[in-house]
Amino acid sequence: MDVVKALTILKKYVDLIEETDPQYKAIKKLVDVLGDKALPIIVGNALISYRLSSTGEQYWNELADYFSKNPNSTLEEFLKQSKFNRALREQKLKRLKKAEELLKELSEDPLKFSDLDLLRSRLAEVFKSRGTEKTIVFAAKMAYYFYKAKGIEVKGDVPLPIDLRIATLTCTSGVLYDEPERIMEVLREEAMNKWSEIAKEAGIKTLHLDAILWVPMRGVREKLMKQGVEEAREKFKSNLESLGVKEAEEVSKLLIVKPCPSST
Repeated sequence: MDVVKALTILKKYVDLIEETDPQYKAIKKLVDVLGDKALPIIVGNALISYRLSSTGEQYWNELADYFSKNPNSTLEEFLKQSKFNRALREQKLKRLKKAEELLKELSEDPLKFSDLDLLRSRLAEVFKSRGTEKTIVFAAKMAYYFYKAKGIEVKGDVPLPIDLRIATLTCTSGVLYDEPERIMEVLREEAMNKWSEIAKEAGIKTLHLDAILWVPMRGVREKLMKQGVEEAREKFKSNLESLGVKEAEEVSKLLIVKPCPSST
């Protein structure tokens, strides 16, 4: 399968791509400023990282910049003044309140939650979900970045969060062919399961898929929807090359394959 071949190539670049990810750099900055106190900030912020008015990269940079200047502030205070996270603010404050006890526990015993399966399980309990909700999976992934920045090995694994970028890749690669919006909202668990199967076949943890696929997908969806497959493939290739992937052209041909159906 072409997607398995692409992941087999990309897996040797995991550390390089993860450490190049602007979201990892933002978390590294938070860890440098806040130490272990960064963990509840990171997990809490991931739980409210939806309906943003910017890219994820810009939003996490905003978070890191804020706490660099205001190390004694709270996530609630950050949210109230955030430029990029204004939608559904009251709902998000309620989510933080619901997670308050767990976030406190993260602060008191951060090493305990280097077991990412445990973290995801506890988050699922708090939000009465199956643990595959997009923000819960994303919170576990960003917690991994915290431990990586601290040089701490993690246990467990994390499914691939299915946002619009990954849903678009899921479609254009042929992993699951449908409208990206429908993949993200309706077929999310099916998409997550398919990516997990592919990762297993390629010999890579699903934990690492997010960076090696999400980072080079920046700007690709727009190219695909407006200019077509060739322009999207070229953008993906360019992104990979900027990350130092020598096989960028081969990987882009394996993953950016066909146009996606549009909901409009």
